[in-house]
Amino acid sequence: MILLTSGQRLIVTGCLLSSCLGFGPVSLPSNHDTARKSKLFGLSNVNDYFDSFRKNDNSNDGSNKETGKNEPTQGSSYASVNDYFNTFNKPNIAKSDTGQRSDKWHGNDNFGINNYRGSDGISKETESISPNPPQSMKQMTFSEIVAYNNARLCPKMFLTQRAIQSFCYLLAECRDPHSGKWIEDFLGVKGLANYHGTGAFNVTKYPTWDSLLLDMMMQKNEKMIVSAKRRGRGHGGWSKNNPYLQERWVEFPIDIHPTSLVQRLLPVREQLSSEFERDLEIVQIVDGMIMESYFHRLRDGRTSQTPMDTTFERISVNILSNFTEFQGSGSSSPFRKGNFDLLYSLCTQASTHRLLRELQSSSPDDVSFRWLKRFYTERVSEYFDGDQPFGRADDFIDALLRSPPSFMELSDRKSVGLTDPLRLAERIIAIRSETAEEWKNAMREVKEDHLQLNDILIRVMLGKVIDDSVSDSEGTVMIVEERTLEPLDDAGLFE
Repeated sequence: MILLTSGQRLIVTGCLLSSCLGFGPVSLPSNHDTARKSKLFGLSNVNDYFDSFRKNDNSNDGSNKETGKNEPTQGSSYASVNDYFNTFNKPNIAKSDTGQRSDKWHGNDNFGINNYRGSDGISKETESISPNPPQSMKQMTFSEIVAYNNARLCPKMFLTQRAIQSFCYLLAECRDPHSGKWIEDFLGVKGLANYHGTGAFNVTKYPTWDSLLLDMMMQKNEKMIVSAKRRGRGHGGWSKNNPYLQERWVEFPIDIHPTSLVQRLLPVREQLSSEFERDLEIVQIVDGMIMESYFHRLRDGRTSQTPMDTTFERISVNILSNFTEFQGSGSSSPFRKGNFDLLYSLCTQASTHRLLRELQSSSPDDVSFRWLKRFYTERVSEYFDGDQPFGRADDFIDALLRSPPSFMELSDRKSVGLTDPLRLAERIIAIRSETAEEWKNAMREVKEDHLQLNDILIRVMLGKVIDDSVSDSEGTVMIVEERTLEPLDDAGLFE
């Protein structure tokens, strides 16, 4: 099946509502204008996708490992961790957020549902582009870097990502892959349903979990023409291989209503929030068993003739199925296993960030801080960024537990300190349990968040109905897009 794409024109505008209905004007946040020209890279090259944020850095913390020079490019997701952690060495820097819920969870105090201001949507130029020549990116301040990473590690932002991925899967199951393709084109990503990783969206362009949905609902209604090839080239489907006859096609229109897509997406997001709340309980259960398993295997390893494959039992692999089996809460979402694995990984990464901030605030020259900073920055792309296999969070903890104690020269170059990776691993696991408890509270707030978002959605939908009645006499311009059936082997298979 082939989708042909041509120009488009306005069918229904995301308009202002009539004052006679008693509704105020609805528009998009103005800070979207500054990000209109940014384009996303495809997920098939997701490592370059995240590395495109790297800036020139003269530090020796492993940022140039296997990637060459850090070109000052602008991409769409995780900022260079080296730039992020280099800010730890700045004097007189206030502590980052303490984990308490506030608007700073999303990296911007003045952006969210309650601070909804004005813009007119985003550019339709969403095709992937070559990263050369690189675009210059201004030097980020410390507060901007902290806000950027808070948005990257925000649980509600991750919930929106997984809700969209699950929704695209459900659209394909319901014989509506065209709406899923429209969502991918709108976001500027390809192979979204097959992407197993965090940070899939541009957090510079969409700094909050709701900004993406607000922008989507304000998009114009579109009509997509689907062209399907008929069977055979002759009359009645005969002469299948006759080269002298032209192939025959049948065309039919598909209406795309962005407001309807958002309306159908919200129940999926709400279901996932309930599952995430239960999954975070599992994370806390697993955290209470990891170190016990580690010391048990350590004792067994002294008498065993064969080396252990892992330092602790991978409890998280099997505990999800056992936990959900006895819950009796009905069927799970289609990507339940993948959702848990990525939530577990994101929680581990956020806990590592918190521990580094904690160590830096207590003593910037502390040997534990400097060692963990180097250990994390050298492995962040291997364990956390981009499309990852299952179980990378446990692999990161396993690598940390396998690291031997070592001496490290302090910044004064006159003394050395002894690192204790075991103690650092214990602290990350303990902080992960605290983070999981905070995220559980955030998941309980999703229903209330959706009430406010639905209020805006109803206003936008009523406004589009009014404009639709005005523009009925105008002809329609059809969008044509060519759909190519290419293998997605370069993007990790999803479940």
